[in-house]
Amino acid sequence: MDKDTLFCRTTDGQHSLPHAASLLGWQLILYHKVKRQAEVLFTATSSLTNEEGFIHAGMLSAMIEECMGPAVFAMLASNQVARCTGLDIQLRVPVTPGRFVGVGTQYMSRGHRRYARGELWDEQGTLVVEGTARYEVIQQPLRESAN
Repeated sequence: MDKDTLFCRTTDGQHSLPHAASLLGWQLILYHKVKRQAEVLFTATSSLTNEEGFIHAGMLSAMIEECMGPAVFAMLASNQVARCTGLDIQLRVPVTPGRFVGVGTQYMSRGHRRYARGELWDEQGTLVVEGTARYEVIQQPLRESAN
């Protein structure tokens, strides 16, 4: 894993979290390089709920994507970024605010595409959301080192 990637700089605290990740209460638990798997903790507040008091489906979509994305981003070179170009989720049960653990796994790499699957579990161990995503890897200009 390239330590100069945006993913590593963000998880090391050298770069701020994206606003969406902050809103969702995102925190990396750990990354398994061999498994290409990221485990993420979310702390979802009532600010993410709909009129019924359940976490809004769009917010759950963002959470599951924020599990799968790190599994992909961690394996990129420092001059690459990835953008989610396809997302398919299944909402299993209505969800109220609380803490959730998400697991995202990159399961396939084909050319400039990466594929991931993810699961989101509540504090009681109930699977609340699962999904798959497709990412396009984009080459960026190399950063100049600050000497």
